[in-house]
Amino acid sequence: MRCNYRAFISLFLFFRLLSFPAFTQEGLTHTKDSLLNVIPSLTGEEKLNAYDRLHTIYMDNLFDDASLEDFFALSTEYATEARNQNATKQQGDIMLNNLIANLRMNHFDEVDKNIDNTLAFLKEHALTDAMYIAYKQQILSYCRRGMYAELCNMLQATGRFDEFFDMAGQTEELLEKLSTEDKHKDHNTDKMNLWTLYAFAYNSKGEYDKAEAYCNRIDSLHGRDAVSLGNITYLHSHIWEARGDYSKALAYINKAIETDPTYTYARFTKVRILSRMENAPLTWAETEETVEYIDSLRCISYDRQLDELRTQYEVDKHIAEKERVRNFMYFALAGYILLIITLGIWIYYNRQITKKNKALVKQIKELQTQHERAETELLNKTSFGIEDTDNHLCPETRKDQLCMAIRDVLLKEKAYRDPTITRDHLSKRLGSNKDLFIDAFQYCFGMSFPEYLNFLRLKDAIPLLEGSDLTIEEISEKVGFGTVRTFQRQFQSRYNMSPKDYRKAAIA
Repeated sequence: MRCNYRAFISLFLFFRLLSFPAFTQEGLTHTKDSLLNVIPSLTGEEKLNAYDRLHTIYMDNLFDDASLEDFFALSTEYATEARNQNATKQQGDIMLNNLIANLRMNHFDEVDKNIDNTLAFLKEHALTDAMYIAYKQQILSYCRRGMYAELCNMLQATGRFDEFFDMAGQTEELLEKLSTEDKHKDHNTDKMNLWTLYAFAYNSKGEYDKAEAYCNRIDSLHGRDAVSLGNITYLHSHIWEARGDYSKALAYINKAIETDPTYTYARFTKVRILSRMENAPLTWAETEETVEYIDSLRCISYDRQLDELRTQYEVDKHIAEKERVRNFMYFALAGYILLIITLGIWIYYNRQITKKNKALVKQIKELQTQHERAETELLNKTSFGIEDTDNHLCPETRKDQLCMAIRDVLLKEKAYRDPTITRDHLSKRLGSNKDLFIDAFQYCFGMSFPEYLNFLRLKDAIPLLEGSDLTIEEISEKVGFGTVRTFQRQFQSRYNMSPKDYRKAAIA
């Protein structure tokens, strides 16, 4: 019930504000504040009506750029709400009011900048009344800047002569009024432009006497430039040509060419006049001169286009070079960042490998200590614990004796350092058969003959890697490996690292 009561109060205030006239500045301020307070609580069409009322109040009180800024800030909010509600008429009104506000503050550039978009929107949504008002703002903008000739020129060029003469008459009255009010300012240029439009309009309608009258009025003015003088002289020639007096027409067209040599159309007109004259037939020399002049103009235009193309090429080349340098810098920066990342990963990976290798070295050294202790115990043994008997021919006694003999050959004589040593060679040397040798070796050392040889060789290689300047190849040969590849493969297989990495980690 409380919510309904508050909504009722809001609606009551809103409609009271819409119907209550504000005659004083204090009343306007109060109305604006009230509308600003009530708008957030409104929705739908009521909110749009409130915005429209507030928009009108802001527009009616434009005094300076500060109030214009407030007006446009409100216009933005109003336009957003209108778009949200798909209210095209309100959107068109906002765009139109923005034009009027800019024109009121003499911001003509803003009018020119926004007029096309405004007209396009109004045309798209068939808001014809607003389109008429928008066109009116454009015309008023031209008039306030003194651009009367532009308006008249548009009407005259499109053959709308009645509208042109009406507009031209109003413009002429305005120029006379301005000349009277400000006598220090020369309005001859404005008058000449307007009279030129009059002359061309009457000439287009075939009223040559009136056209000539305006040409004579222009001739009486001072301060004309070559282009305008050439245009009026050409118009004189056209009038006399239309009357059939080709001599006077030729005199005027020669004067027009003399006044403005770049007036190409005057040269064509001269050729046409000469072709019509009975006593001055068109000569080949005259035609050739005209053609040569037109060709020269074409060459000048061509050269100018080439210069523009060269300039554009140089500009594009400079832009492309800057783009290339910028892209190179981007690639270089990306490469530098990638290099830093790669270097960081490499450093991290190496540190991890180094850490891992140091841990492996520690384990290998511990194993080395254990192996040396086990080897010392093995060397001190007088028996391998095989059941002892007094019969030297007993197999157990023979196995024990064979183990002791193998131990002496391998550990005391270091026979494993001979890369050519083989199981058959050693069993033959010790006077044993193959089966007994294999059985005794496996029982005494717990591994096969090749495995034990590699074990002893690797054990000997450890101190050489740590404390000598021998190369990997030299160490491999010294401990009994036939090739360095065999040494590296066996070392990697047993210790999970290469001999080179072991040496590096053990010395570091």
